[in-house]
Amino acid sequence: MKVNGYIIEPYANLRGADLYGADLRGANLRSANLHGANLRSANLRIANLYGANLRGADLYGADLRSADLRSANLSDAKNIPEIAVATTSIVPDSGSFSGWKKCANGVVVQLSI
Repeated sequence: MKVNGYIIEPYANLRGADLYGADLRGANLRSANLHGANLRSANLRIANLYGANLRGADLYGADLRSADLRSANLSDAKNIPEIAVATTSIVPDSGSFSGWKKCANGVVVQLSI
């Protein structure tokens, strides 16, 4: 995949990259280093971010629907969309929490549990 003329592949070093509004839909960014990257308004829908380092990245307005965030490092990331938090957080032992459910026609609903 190319973004602004650059090929993006697994394990890419994009530390501090300015990817504002980039179309990374379906990109394979497995284990990529995106530490401190500007991903504001980026389209990361269905992107493979398995094991990616997103520490300190700005995710304001980023579309992470159906993105694979398993094992991704979101420490100190800014403006993490609620859907990303829901798919990467561990359920608490006690107390209420919000959950997400994908329903018919791709509609995602928030549940209070």
